[in-house]
Order: sequence, then structure tokens, then C-alpha cells
Amino acid sequence: MRWSYIAVPAVLMAFTGACAAADIETKVGCVDMERVLAAHPETKEAEAILEKQIKEFEAEKEALLAKFDRLKKEFEQARAEAENKALSDAGRDKKRQEAEDKLIAWRDYEAEVRQTALTRQKQLADRKRRMRERIVEKIRTIIQTYAAKKGLVLVLDAGPMLDSPGMVVYSIPKMDITEDTLKIVAAQKVEKPAADAGSAAEAAKPTAAAKPAAGGAAGTGEKAAAPGTAATNKP
Repeated sequence: MRWSYIAVPAVLMAFTGACAAADIETKVGCVDMERVLAAHPETKEAEAILEKQIKEFEAEKEALLAKFDRLKKEFEQARAEAENKALSDAGRDKKRQEAEDKLIAWRDYEAEVRQTALTRQKQLADRKRRMRERIVEKIRTIIQTYAAKKGLVLVLDAGPMLDSPGMVVYSIPKMDITEDTLKIVAAQKVEKPAADAGSAAEAAKPTAAAKPAAGGAAGTGEKAAAPGTAATNKP
């Protein structure tokens, strides 16, 4: 959790007072973590991996939608055949049943497409989070080593994070250790991580189709919605 910037001065004053009471020299440093994270060599590597996975998921999505459209057309064709006046009553009843079965298959597949999209989004977000956490931990280790060498007792994040202005409202330039940290980070080598739980192997696992509610395919006149829209009933 990031501290509120309004509370930072009070926290620093309390910390400085505690150090003075304990006769500890107060040496504080500031670092822009977002800037260092962007400069770390493994960040670009992680972004490339994520971009590749996004493209794989997009290709999978296109294949799913192609099948979705095919099932839709099969249902519409079967429904049209069921209204053929040239057929006998028994023949039309048979065609209506075929149309009903195709409607159920179409709706079931619609649910599968929705579930697959949600699963892939979660996999991508989880993998991005894990990659970021791994790199941030390495940067923390670098900063801890640097701080110990320079005799710093506290290092604060001076960089913005999302809508937050950062943990530091003001600091003198010589307190900022970002440039020194960037030099150390620039010398780092990319380490290939072990197999990730969010790898393509996991992504390739089939997703079970969610079953529609009972009575969802009440008749051949009911039209399933495309993924991302609600199904509607037509009389």
C-alpha cells in the first residue's frame, strides 16, 4: 500500500526524531522506481513475451469467432428449412427439431467463447503481475545493496504510480539515487525465468463450456446473441 503524500512529511519528521533519539545519523535517499523498472533489461524481455501471448490469444479469438459465425449460419439455415411449406408436417417437425438442436449448440458455444475470453484476460493479467513483481524484487535487492554501501537508513520512492504523486513531496537533488541505480541496472544481464505457470501450455488447456440456464433454448425462433451482447427472444 502506498502512503498518502499528505502524511509523508509527518512520517519523515517522526522517523528523523526517532533516529536522533537513538543517536543514528539520518541519511535518506529517493529513487524513481517506475523509471528504474522501465530501464531494467528484463522489462523489455517481459513486454516482448506478453506481446507474443497477446497475439496468440488474438489468433485463438479469431478462430473461436469464426466457428461462432458458422454455428449461427447453420441455425439460421435450419430454421428457414423448418418453414418450408413444401415439406409435410412430419418433415417440418423434423427440421424444427434440427433447428432447435443447432440453436442449443450455438448458445452453448457462445458461453464457451465468453468464458475463454475471461480466462485469457486473467491469465495475461496474472502473468504481467508476476513478471513485474519478479523484476521489482531484483531492483529492491540492488537498492538495498547500494543503500548499505552508502550508509542510507531509508530510501523512499519518489516516482509517480498511477494517479498517486509518489511518496516524496520534496527532496534535494543530492538525495536522489535514481541515476546511480540506473547505472547499476544498465549493467544487469537478462535472466531467463523458469517455466511460468501462465505459459502457453496453461493457455492451451481447453475451457469447459458454461451451460445455459434451463429453458434457454425454448424454441427455434429464439436468437442467441453474439459474444458480448445479451440474447433476445423473438416471437
